[in-house]
Amino acid sequence: MKYLLLPVLLLSLFLYSCKGETTTEKSVVNLSSDTLRLQVSNSEYVFLDTLMAPGEEFIISNSVEGESYPEPQDPASDITYFVLYNMNNDTCTRDYTDQMMWNTLSERTKKRPANYNHRYNFIVTDADF
Repeated sequence: MKYLLLPVLLLSLFLYSCKGETTTEKSVVNLSSDTLRLQVSNSEYVFLDTLMAPGEEFIISNSVEGESYPEPQDPASDITYFVLYNMNNDTCTRDYTDQMMWNTLSERTKKRPANYNHRYNFIVTDADF
């Protein structure tokens, strides 16, 4: 019986190490001609309040999950509050909950175990105010 334990442990370790992962990065890109104020929070109660200069990109979340997701997920699924203002206090009209408003880049970074990177950019221009 004790001779069976070692192969079972080695097989368990091997199968566990075959589990892929998914890296997700979400950012806001300011392509407007004005400085913007970004306020955002997520389901983990992290609240960010920052100013973004024209041309600046600000990463609002970066995470690694212990599961492998080959298809992009909804980038707004864990965002509970999202507001962008320009310096005239105009609010951004682009809907962050619409998945089509996010520029999505997905790539497979490793075959075995399957690892994926998903990058979501919410790009804002002057026309969005």
